[in-house]
Amino acid sequence: PPELRAPPAAPLEAALLGESGHLLERPMGRYCSDVDAPTTYSPTRREPWHSALSLTLDDQAEETSMAVVDLQAEFFVPLERATEALRAVWAASAGWAFGSPPTSAERVKGLVDAMEFRQVKGDKAWLSPAPVDSLGIHVSFNADLAVRDEVMAAVPALEAALAPFGARFHWGKLSCLRAARVAELYGEGLEQFRSLCDDHDREGKFRNDHVSELLWRRAAPEC
Repeated sequence: PPELRAPPAAPLEAALLGESGHLLERPMGRYCSDVDAPTTYSPTRREPWHSALSLTLDDQAEETSMAVVDLQAEFFVPLERATEALRAVWAASAGWAFGSPPTSAERVKGLVDAMEFRQVKGDKAWLSPAPVDSLGIHVSFNADLAVRDEVMAAVPALEAALAPFGARFHWGKLSCLRAARVAELYGEGLEQFRSLCDDHDREGKFRNDHVSELLWRRAAPEC
């Protein structure tokens, strides 16, 4: 009903950019669109998180291809320690080879396809990887089997570099998770989550071995 609608928000440019910069307002092609019948959307708009589309843009503000298959890892550190954390990542990644963008004329494969850094608003969810305003440090590793061993060595090295900053892992990406570390990071929130699960899923129907190992104090495998 009209009476329940929220009042008009401040202009998006002012909310995001202050007095400088500009927003991308022209239509953009969707990922993997049919070149003969492309579909577009406008990236400049306000939408709920569950219906808005996040963008990956290159230096020319063009949407990049997501057709590359990769292995992803992401860790979150408090925003106030972002500078220190990025220096640690820089040191840990000094020996990594970076591949060329998918649009390059000559494709060069490396250990890493891309790195991304994003600010994340903190929340109070029990198992949130960002309990305070945080910097997400994301790495897209090459999924080629020829470099799989290198990837599996790089992930723990990255974790070790970020451990002093209380880095929390992305639940759906690569990490060397261990039950003791999960308990250390999530403390009371983990206990509340376990209690809720035990109340509503006593037999663990909605758990698999991986979840049981991490969240119910069974030893997790080493990386």
